[in-house]
Amino acid sequence: MALFRDAHQYFFCVSKNVESYSEVASELDDSEFLTDAELFNEFQILLSDQYAGAQLHSLSPAQKLDIAKILHFKYRSSNGQIRRIIGISPHDVDQLFGRRNQ
Repeated sequence: MALFRDAHQYFFCVSKNVESYSEVASELDDSEFLTDAELFNEFQILLSDQYAGAQLHSLSPAQKLDIAKILHFKYRSSNGQIRRIIGISPHDVDQLFGRRNQ
């Protein structure tokens, strides 16, 4: 709460865009800060930007792992969210990022 002047400034910062929301969550050391629906939307944007609008089923396993890393580090998504959105096996996700809260 000390990071903001008032509730209005906080709401403006977090609702302006996902990037500012992620900055706030990072400063507060919040773990998971996007819902599955919001994360899926960001996933679709990543596919569009980085893989020319490719569909999930057309990605190679290496490309899926690259997307998983982006979701994990940039959007601080949980292992469970990555599994649900990308469809990577639980073993692979846990091996990549370690076992965390789902």
